[in-house]
Amino acid sequence: MRTHPAPWLTPVGTLLALLAVRAPLASCGDCDHNSCSISPSVLVRVADAAAWGPVAGAFVEVRTSGVLLGTLGCEARSDVSECLVGGGAGTFDLRIGALGYQTVERTIVVPSVSAGCCHDVVTQTLEVNLVR
Repeated sequence: MRTHPAPWLTPVGTLLALLAVRAPLASCGDCDHNSCSISPSVLVRVADAAAWGPVAGAFVEVRTSGVLLGTLGCEARSDVSECLVGGGAGTFDLRIGALGYQTVERTIVVPSVSAGCCHDVVTQTLEVNLVR
């Protein structure tokens, strides 16, 4: 008995599948998606609660739906340490801390926004004062 490949495995089927995937992008008109900006999801500003300054070695652990996305190191500035969290829109569970400080947990919701055919997020700012 001779079998035939599934329709999407044939050259014509593959072409139709690619066109179907491309169709939603084409509906944007003549969009140049390369000109769309990509904003960070969250800007975390970490300060020492007592000294009101940056926290050396500050970190942010990022989770969503209980899944660890990663741990980010923060960059010390003159007044605070800053961490940029990517990941798009959604709800993020953040653990912010540093060696010698109490770790704090925050949940933040990052909304999405559309401008024409560009989709981006509304960057949220979170200010955290760490206590020793």
